[in-house]
Amino acid sequence: MQTVRIWFQKTGSAKYISHLDLSRCMARALRRAHVPAWYTEGFSPHLFVTFALPLSLGQEGERESMDIRLPEDYPIAQAAEALGKALPPGLCVLKASLPEQKPGDISAARFRMEFSGEDAVQTVRGLLERPELPVVKKTKKGEQQIDLQQWFSKAETGGDAGTVTLRLVLPAGSSESVNPALFAGLALQQSPKLQIRIIRETLLCQTADGLKEFS
Repeated sequence: MQTVRIWFQKTGSAKYISHLDLSRCMARALRRAHVPAWYTEGFSPHLFVTFALPLSLGQEGERESMDIRLPEDYPIAQAAEALGKALPPGLCVLKASLPEQKPGDISAARFRMEFSGEDAVQTVRGLLERPELPVVKKTKKGEQQIDLQQWFSKAETGGDAGTVTLRLVLPAGSSESVNPALFAGLALQQSPKLQIRIIRETLLCQTADGLKEFS
């Protein structure tokens, strides 16, 4: 058996699929596609499927990954094609590859946030101009107050009339993680009618040469 990394997108209405339901969906699709993925052994065997870094509910992902195990003589491209045909709308397989890094190596993620609505430009610019953006972050150890400005002050901004797009890198991984939904929450406090999309573009790993795309 060898570990194979499946790259996929989770967009549109699929962003409302929870991580648990996503795992079940992928397992069902693998069975329907007759992909010979490996099952765990023991009294309650189940399909081995692991995700690099689960997405928060309501967020979209353009380059997500999950690992499965396949026989070494089974073509990984064939697995990707078969799985892609068995998935529902909003879940799209991009490719399959052999892993080069471990999920534990992930240290950051690149996000795109799209704001639209009558007060979108004024609201987002107003928040970015503040010297501090204190928010309460909930962790397994309790609540922690952090300042989002240290990351959002570096965001690239764009958009047109009535819309604002932010592109930025946030900590992500086992050691530290910052959810962009915290900033979205501040924006909605200022303007409850805002429409906000949060898209995770890719996962990143820290290397000697700087941040590199997870592979």
